[in-house]
Formats: sequence, C-alpha cells, structure tokens
Amino acid sequence: MYASELFIEEKAKIIKRVTTKNYEVEDYKNPPSKSIKKEKGKEMYRSKKIKGKDGKWHVIRFAIMKEPGPRGGRTQATSKWDEKD
Repeated sequence: MYASELFIEEKAKIIKRVTTKNYEVEDYKNPPSKSIKKEKGKEMYRSKKIKGKDGKWHVIRFAIMKEPGPRGGRTQATSKWDEKD
C-alpha cells in the first residue's frame, strides 16, 4: 500500500512548498497546539519513511494527538518530503 498517496492529496490543504537540496517539501496546516500530546513539555511528532509507486522515498511527519479523530486515528500529517530527481 502506498500511504503517501492515500491520505494527503484529497484532504490536506498545502500551506507552502519549499525546495531544499535533496527534497521538495509540502507543509500542511498544523493542528492546534493544545490538542497535540506532550511528553516532557514538548509536543510529540513522528516521521515515517514510505516508498512510493515511482520508487522514490517520501518522508511524512505526523503530529500525535491527545484525543482520537472522527475516524478513530490519533495522528495528523503536518508535512510531506519528496526526494528530488
């Protein structure tokens, strides 16, 4: 399954696009700070590296939420990093 194509293209609104040396970055709207789970005073984020259909790697950053969302999940995507050619 190619998760990078499943959750982002239809639902997330792109705030900005940035190009770095090795990646093309898409930033999405972040959830409110009060709804993100905190550990030792810092907000919790996790990254997942996924291989796409095109053979390139995609790094997706998730915010870990305190409460489950409408579909039962506790994560929300905050950015997607695509490898450059």
